[in-house]
Amino acid sequence: MVEEWPQLARRYRSVALVGMDGSGKSTMAEWLRQRLKEQRKSVLLVHPFGRKLLSFLPAGSRSRVGAGAGSGRAGWAGRRLGQLAAVVELTDIAAYVWVAHIRSFALAQRTGGEAWLVSDRSFDDLLVKHRRLRTLSARSLTRARRLVPAAQMTIWLRTEPEIAMGRDGDFAADYYQELHATYASAAQQYGWNIVDTSNRSRAAVAADIECLLGLSVSDVREP
Repeated sequence: MVEEWPQLARRYRSVALVGMDGSGKSTMAEWLRQRLKEQRKSVLLVHPFGRKLLSFLPAGSRSRVGAGAGSGRAGWAGRRLGQLAAVVELTDIAAYVWVAHIRSFALAQRTGGEAWLVSDRSFDDLLVKHRRLRTLSARSLTRARRLVPAAQMTIWLRTEPEIAMGRDGDFAADYYQELHATYASAAQQYGWNIVDTSNRSRAAVAADIECLLGLSVSDVREP
């Protein structure tokens, strides 16, 4: 069940869906938005991922930023550039998350009812990315997380690496295995709730999410 917030923020709730590409985050986020609307809740659906502050770089340059390949002076410069880009990206998405929470609180105040912030991915997804790449130290990432409002409930849509690879298919198998392991470690550290999506129907996944959030359970339609 969702933890109770302090009285000031009790009028709005927030949930974030995290996981690998192909785990069904966007589908479930849209389903949840519609489900809450049916219950006459005010809903703000957001997708905080992006490189808005890095958009001035050409796509090829962005893909190389943070790689940190090479040795010597060139390798050192590459690593420093990667760290700088990571800090900019963290700051960018942190600002987005803050604005989303402020908008949700304002929505609850304006409507006088219960408002929900539904996030397709979260700041935690970004931390998982940089943990895997080792762009920044674990201590730096932990400090960064403390500066950003976390969702009341974060749900990891856990998908087996081979299934995610079959759905997404953009990278080699090692990438999905490594990323899955990083998500598993983060789930334990951050206390995420877990919903398995491997070889399960969307309706079954939706029912689990509905139960976790304490929504009135109904006949769940296929999302």
